[in-house]
Amino acid sequence: MMSLCVLAAGMAIVPPEFKAEFKPWEHPECWARELRSKRYPLQVSYSFESDDAIARQVLATLEEAWQWQVEEVGFIPPFPRDPSGSGLYPVYLIRGAGTGVNSSGPLVRSDVNWSAHASYMTVDAWGPYAGSALEQTIHHEFQHALEAAYDWDEPGSIFEMSANFIQEKARPGMNPGFDVELADFQARPQLAPHAYDDYETYFMYGSWMYLAFLEQRYFPIEGAKLVERIWSGARSAPGQAQPDWIDSLGSLLPKGTGYSDTVIEFARWRWYAGKKTRPALWPFAYAPAPEHEVRVSGSLEADSPAVRIEDTRLLGTTYLRVPKPVGCDEVSIEFSGAPDAGWVLQAMPSLVTGVDGDRIEARLPFGDLSERTLAVTAIPLSGTRPVPVQSDAEYPYQIRVECLPAL
Repeated sequence: MMSLCVLAAGMAIVPPEFKAEFKPWEHPECWARELRSKRYPLQVSYSFESDDAIARQVLATLEEAWQWQVEEVGFIPPFPRDPSGSGLYPVYLIRGAGTGVNSSGPLVRSDVNWSAHASYMTVDAWGPYAGSALEQTIHHEFQHALEAAYDWDEPGSIFEMSANFIQEKARPGMNPGFDVELADFQARPQLAPHAYDDYETYFMYGSWMYLAFLEQRYFPIEGAKLVERIWSGARSAPGQAQPDWIDSLGSLLPKGTGYSDTVIEFARWRWYAGKKTRPALWPFAYAPAPEHEVRVSGSLEADSPAVRIEDTRLLGTTYLRVPKPVGCDEVSIEFSGAPDAGWVLQAMPSLVTGVDGDRIEARLPFGDLSERTLAVTAIPLSGTRPVPVQSDAEYPYQIRVECLPAL
């Protein structure tokens, strides 16, 4: 039988039609060379002497990732897909296989009573995430290997949210995809921060922005350790849905604060991206550009017909501009939303110095501002449990504003 690993012209290649079924350990003929770490249980397998330099670079970056993420941040080590019994975590350099971490199935060990999976990593050191992006990509993928050791059953969005946050911590300001990832996330505020979009966009990668908010608002000392604590608390027994990462986060937040509360605050925080950025609100080395502003669904003109918004998801937010009407100090608000959700209205910027936004009910004052933005967030009804980790249900609402003349 012809090997799925084609060795030709000095390259090891996995043809695209075989990528899904390719299992590197079943093709030892592909791996004539290997490097083993002297510091950690890591092994890089590859094909040709000409790839020695890139293999050394990959191994050095993996060692750096292990030292920081495992020894310093505190993640448990990955469980290797290790048919040889060596105990080494396997990393395969091969063109065309893509760079990523793959599960080889649930871990079966008497001392591991949670939904851990053994895994392995493939690195295409010549592909789209090579070159200047290779080292930060390896930090990202190594985080996935660690996540697999905690709970492979969490939604895919949490994997990418966590890995990009760790990647930004490891290599601040060096992510070439930052602009498109953040833009895609900000373009879809009607989705919950943890929404899974099946990789249709870069939304899930940009969602690390929510973890940056949590760190700044609630866990300024934790840093990257916050992510490990969330994953540790989310470990559940095989076949069990709870606890999940929302449960875990809730156990870490201050008493009386839940996930919904953080989403409501985050709705204000993210509004300041782009031209409205306040330096104190932004982590790492970035000054977000205008294209990073959160998407606004439309405008509310006083005394005009009601605006209807259809696409808000649970724990998602939509934004509406409200220009100050001539001759009015404030407007009244008529709001009607789907009854199977709770609704929170907030206005930015705040009329109070040092505050990032105001809760709004029946009236929206303008003060000296010529315009304010309303953030409308759908939250689970009180007592709803469990909070849906993934839901495509839409919660429509309609809203109208009416001028209240100045006295």
